[in-house]
Amino acid sequence: MTPIFIHVMEEVVKAGVTEFCVCPGSRNSPLINSLMRSTSLTKYFWYEERSAAFYALGRARATHKPVAVLTTSGTAAGELLPAAMEAYYTGVPLLLITADRPRRFRGTGAPQTAEQENLMGVYASFSQDLEGDEVCRIHQWDWSGPCHLNICIEEPRSYRVEYEDMSSLIPQELMVMPIIPAEPVLLNQFFQKSKKPLIIVSALDKKNKKAVTEFLLKLNAPIYCESGSSLREDPNLEQLQIRVEPAVWKLSKSGDYEIDGVLRIGGVPVTRLWRDLEDRPHQLAQCSISEVPFSGLSWGRHIQCRLSEFLPSFDIPQGWKCEDFSNWREKDQELQGAVDELYQRFPTSELSLYRDLSRKIQNNSMLYLGNSLPIREWDWTAVFEPKGIEVEASRGLNGIDGQLSTFLGLCSGERENWTILGDLTMLYDFPALWILQQMKDIPIKVVVINNRGGKLFARLYKDPVFQHIHDFDFEHFAKSWKIPYFLLDKTVESPPLPKQAFIEINPDLKATEDFWKEYNALMQK
Repeated sequence: MTPIFIHVMEEVVKAGVTEFCVCPGSRNSPLINSLMRSTSLTKYFWYEERSAAFYALGRARATHKPVAVLTTSGTAAGELLPAAMEAYYTGVPLLLITADRPRRFRGTGAPQTAEQENLMGVYASFSQDLEGDEVCRIHQWDWSGPCHLNICIEEPRSYRVEYEDMSSLIPQELMVMPIIPAEPVLLNQFFQKSKKPLIIVSALDKKNKKAVTEFLLKLNAPIYCESGSSLREDPNLEQLQIRVEPAVWKLSKSGDYEIDGVLRIGGVPVTRLWRDLEDRPHQLAQCSISEVPFSGLSWGRHIQCRLSEFLPSFDIPQGWKCEDFSNWREKDQELQGAVDELYQRFPTSELSLYRDLSRKIQNNSMLYLGNSLPIREWDWTAVFEPKGIEVEASRGLNGIDGQLSTFLGLCSGERENWTILGDLTMLYDFPALWILQQMKDIPIKVVVINNRGGKLFARLYKDPVFQHIHDFDFEHFAKSWKIPYFLLDKTVESPPLPKQAFIEINPDLKATEDFWKEYNALMQK
């Protein structure tokens, strides 16, 4: 009889999984050994499971294929839950393979024994608990979210097995994701109710950019493009874009184009524009179009579809035409000019340093922003130059955990790879840089904006306990992982950076505070 762990790994490879993030332990050693002779399978080795799972999530996003993370039993399996939650809400095919002690030990409190069956709960779109000669049914998994395989293994040292190369099991053709049928009726209803819409474009997969761009040009309506759409700097859309997000509601009224509907395309937006709709359920028409089944609101219409299939086939209702919004665009441009003056007046503020950084990042780089505040500040400050930068972020649950690990999983040797993270986000994912020793030839620039705490909350709560104020710096953080460290200062010219670099930027907190005071006053005029 083929041991259960060999059977499972063979079925996993047959399903098209060729990349494995391996966290070695005793209970999962038979699973690991079954992989080691297969030279066509890619293995990454980790000492810490949570970061490994987020790295696997990044690899799955980069390859559009399932990537597995392999752990031992007990608390190691529990470390996978945060990444599973993120993958569930973003539709990423993350495969979680956990070794377990035999079922007879469940409920006994025996060492390294936990209740691992269905451990991921609703966050696994497919889950199976396996022991003995049971058949692995991973072929039933449709890749629409995480999969959890829990494998009960007897004492690993009791096995005497000759392991074979599984490379020949890799399928020549990968499974095709099923088509999601989408009825256009909901979108037609939106256009029946809205003649003055605002279009919000959020996170997009690059395969959808062409279809979305063509749809936006056909609509000829005002759009707000978040950086995650990678359309923010598209010159084809320049005449349609509204850029000063905090003043949208005010400007729309003063410019004789009072918004009567909001259409969202792509992932759940970061912008307050979308979240503010929660308080306007009867005031505006609303519709979202996305490849995941989540609208991000408690009300409104939502269409789940393949954007590249649905948008080109949708016919805008005959006779529909967006009302003129040129006055709004003019006022938006005037306000943008006033904001530009603030960058000159407060050059050491956090916002100005973001703007400078947007000029430094090379054309055609991948940029990962993590999480809420870096995304918003990049949206507000980055220069509108068509540099071909592909912007990525993790917006499933808006959490700060696993951000650096996910970025590293997304990195490619064929381009420059940059990430901008906040200081608390960086501290929260300290083990992530472990993987650099296996990525030595990949260009990686890690930027931390050290504003001495969680400044996202500084404008929301008066009690400083919410900010987690600290006086840490990151020089020794970088040196502990043997990555070259640079402290960038507005007053000195940036030095040439090596292939891999850790960059700390320390904004002037007083200048940042003064910038925000002026900025908020400007938005209220």
